[in-house]
Amino acid sequence: GGDSLGYHWVDGEHFAFYVVDVCGHGVGAALHSVSVINLLRTHTLQGADFRRPSQVLANLNEMFLMEKHHDMYFTMWYGVYHTSRRELVYASAGHPPALLVYMPRDDVNQPIQLQTPNLFVGGMSNPGFTEETVTVKGACQLYVFSDGVFEIVRHNEPVWDFKRFVQFMGQPLSSSGSPLDNLLRQVMNLGGSEGLDDDFTIMEVSID
Repeated sequence: GGDSLGYHWVDGEHFAFYVVDVCGHGVGAALHSVSVINLLRTHTLQGADFRRPSQVLANLNEMFLMEKHHDMYFTMWYGVYHTSRRELVYASAGHPPALLVYMPRDDVNQPIQLQTPNLFVGGMSNPGFTEETVTVKGACQLYVFSDGVFEIVRHNEPVWDFKRFVQFMGQPLSSSGSPLDNLLRQVMNLGGSEGLDDDFTIMEVSID
């Protein structure tokens, strides 16, 4: 598939993390995804401030217009955490929201959904990308993922959908395993012998 995720320090106070999901399967989509991630990691986007998610999306959009790339486009989520200000600036482009879950997790938490109403990347020139800022008010975990973690096809049963996934991620922590271990176990149980149809791509960022 064409899912990739990554993270890097932009400078001493800004930590960037992101996930890219290219529409399509096979080698072409995988290479497209790797190309995008490499540009982010190596800071080779001309004129983009990597602390500004809207600029990063706009810059990638012009580089990867689908008409010039075999009609391939991608969705993505890109966030930058400013450590001393405790601010997270983020933008999503046609991508599921990231989830912010505050600690302690000994009670059911309603995860905060972080999403912006942008078009996917590569669809049209200069669609205008927006970003949002949230102040992180305490210890928390952030989950950034692709739709493969919640679109689980079950035999003769409804798909495990986004709403159920969000509820699951807000549950109290069990003594056995991390939230991601628990999630993978849940998804494998739901998928049964079929396994996973799509890439299972998720990243956890802990802020204390």
